[in-house]
Amino acid sequence: MSGLARLSERELEVLEQLAAGRTDQAIAARLVLSERTVESHVRNIFFKLDLLPSPNVNRRVLAAVAFAAR
Repeated sequence: MSGLARLSERELEVLEQLAAGRTDQAIAARLVLSERTVESHVRNIFFKLDLLPSPNVNRRVLAAVAFAAR
C-alpha cells in the first residue's frame, strides 16, 4: 500500500492545502479546524509517508511532491 493510500480523507484534504503552499494557520482557517488539529494531521501525514525528520530535507516539500505525483 502506498503512503498516500494510507492517508485518511481528512489527511488528504490537509495535504492538498499543504501542497498549495498554505501554512498550518491558513489550513486551519480554510478547513475550519484548530491549528493544533492541523499540526496533528501533518505529523500523521509525515509518518504515513515515511518522511522522517532530517536537517537535510523539508518534509512539507516532500509531502507536496508526493501529493502532486499521485
